[in-house]
Amino acid sequence: MTVPLVSILMGVYNGEKTLSRSIDSVKRQTFFNWEFIIFNDGSTDNTSTILKRYSDEDPRIHILNGRGKNGLASGLNQCLFVAKGKYIARMDDDDISLPERLFKQVDYLEKHNNVDAVGSSMIVFDECGEKGIRHNDVLITKKSFLKGSPFFHPTIMIKRKVLKDLNGYRTDVGRTEDLDLWFRFFQGGYVGCNLQEPLLKYHENITDYSKRTIRNGLLATYVTFSGYKNIDISLINRWRAFRPLISSLIPKKLMKKYHEFKLDR
Repeated sequence: MTVPLVSILMGVYNGEKTLSRSIDSVKRQTFFNWEFIIFNDGSTDNTSTILKRYSDEDPRIHILNGRGKNGLASGLNQCLFVAKGKYIARMDDDDISLPERLFKQVDYLEKHNNVDAVGSSMIVFDECGEKGIRHNDVLITKKSFLKGSPFFHPTIMIKRKVLKDLNGYRTDVGRTEDLDLWFRFFQGGYVGCNLQEPLLKYHENITDYSKRTIRNGLLATYVTFSGYKNIDISLINRWRAFRPLISSLIPKKLMKKYHEFKLDR
């Protein structure tokens, strides 16, 4: 059996409403040499039935079933453990990969051996339609972290060896497992960049902002402050570490409108 060049990792919990469109977007890719490893994190809705149908139809789709609710970071680590691809791509159960996403990211990494991870811009949408495009820095530098996470996590493709050398995702940092990873990535001297073309449609609604609790804000502030120290961000700029905590105190609808206002239309 051919070893896949790309392993796509996804964690899902009760994703019956959006899961099919997400998996379908992977199956519609113009790049075919992939495996799709999906961790079912103890779903109690129709997710298991949907996953079984897709895995029965396509041998490239593999399902791992967790006991209870393990959390996204733990599920992704279990997917990483069995992944075979040279590259690891991320996917969330409510997002949509555009058809040439995998092809363009593989092509970039194959042509730029010095780059260890590549993300992209993304189209933000909700139930009412597309809202605009969100961009990140082309080349990841220390200053990129002053704006928040230097990558949009669902858009990422990273060398499997690099992700394994970084010991995957930490499971004790709440919902900031991606930001923590990128601090360690940059501290380790790895190179990352973002394609400015949007290669993924990112689903974002008011429910996502409701997850920005004070507890999660405190954890994100801790991860950011520690990360700033580890990559030697100047003391005068470390106040920015408190932004996740501050945003958790602002009404969710207001935060949603603010982030939509900043989108490129």
